[in-house]
Amino acid sequence: MKKHFIALFTTLLLAFSSHLFAVGLGDITVESGLNEPLKARIALVKTGELQPAELLAGLADATEFAKRKIPRETFYTTIHFTVDMKHPAGPSILLSTDTVVKEPSLELLVALTWPSGKLVRGYTVLLEKP
Repeated sequence: MKKHFIALFTTLLLAFSSHLFAVGLGDITVESGLNEPLKARIALVKTGELQPAELLAGLADATEFAKRKIPRETFYTTIHFTVDMKHPAGPSILLSTDTVVKEPSLELLVALTWPSGKLVRGYTVLLEKP
């Protein structure tokens, strides 16, 4: 009886494990430079069956920045976050601004929310090309 219970439990755990860890934030690719409007892409991993409308990406709130002792610069609130599930490089969050970036680096916290969870990840964006 105990063996059957363990086998059933293991089967159920494996069946639902893909839903437990459904979404992740991958690496950031910066496509702009210093004194240009920001253009970058963060890869989305393990999106499964989620639709773009189910994913909400944006700047993390002030509490998250304070927890990590990272200054939440006013400029960061001007960044637009767009979920793009059809990007040629794969599902992504596109980051962009209308104004130029005058700092050589940005330290961002990106929040991603979906129906069954939330994730916050930090990124250092280097805009000054060597």
